[in-house]
This record gives sequence, C-alpha cells and structure tokens, in this order.
Amino acid sequence: MLNSPDIHSFVSAFTGSHYYIMDYLTEEVLKLQPEKMRSFLLQTSILSSMCASLCEAVADMEGTEPVNGQAMLESFEQMNLFVTQLDDSRRWYRYHHLFADVLMVRLEHLFPQQLNELHRRASHWYEQNALISEAIQHALKAGDQARAAYWWSSTGVLSS
Repeated sequence: MLNSPDIHSFVSAFTGSHYYIMDYLTEEVLKLQPEKMRSFLLQTSILSSMCASLCEAVADMEGTEPVNGQAMLESFEQMNLFVTQLDDSRRWYRYHHLFADVLMVRLEHLFPQQLNELHRRASHWYEQNALISEAIQHALKAGDQARAAYWWSSTGVLSS
C-alpha cells in the first residue's frame, strides 16, 4: 500500500473476503494517529456521509478544544486516510465502506455506551438541518422510537 500511487483505488479493490487485511490496515492506521484524530474517526464512523458541522455536532473531544470538522476531514483526505470527497465544494465526505465498517466494530467494542448518544446527536443535527429522513434513522438507532415516530407522523417520511 505504501508504494501504491493511489491508495484509495488500492483499498477499493478489496472485497469482504479481504476483511482481515482491512482490520490490520485499520489497526495500523489508527495506531499512528493522535488520540484526538482516533476519537474523531471512531465517533464519526456512525455517519454514512458527513460534513464539518455534522462531525462537530457528533464528535465529543472531552476536555480538549472544540474540534474543527472541516480541518479534520481535509487532513484525512490529504493523508489518503480512507475518506472520499462527495462533492466539488469539499463539503460532504464519507469513509471508505470497509474502513467505516471496521471503525464501527471497533467503536461498538471499545465504547458501546457511546453509541446511543452519538446517534442522538446526529439525529438532532439532521433535524435542525431539515433532513428528517436521516433524523429518523439516527433516532431509531439511538433507541428513541418516540422521537422517530413523532417525525414520521408529522412529515410522512419513511425511514429505511
């Protein structure tokens, strides 16, 4: 991978059968990152797509200065850290699907008590930004069926 001119393409060629390789790569990648970046990666792994303000709403850096979501996302992109830009304005990103899966498994294993709160924060951000379908999805993942039902009944939006 280090000799590959296009790391994203190299990683994209992996399939589910290469999951053990992705686990190893993720472990090696995470080990090299400062704690603040590792925490950001794990906490934002619950998001299928992300922008700076969404990341800032979800990530909790406990006692450190507030996170600059845009700077983090751009630095991950520059480092070829399994992040893909989704638009030309560099507003929306996503993690490579296998990387996101491994991060989620790691988050669930290391910090299961954080999952509901992370999804609650995401749901709140989506609600504030009038993205109700996504708000419903994260409310359900947070275990907040009442909130999801309220939004579904008041808007008629079906979640998947």
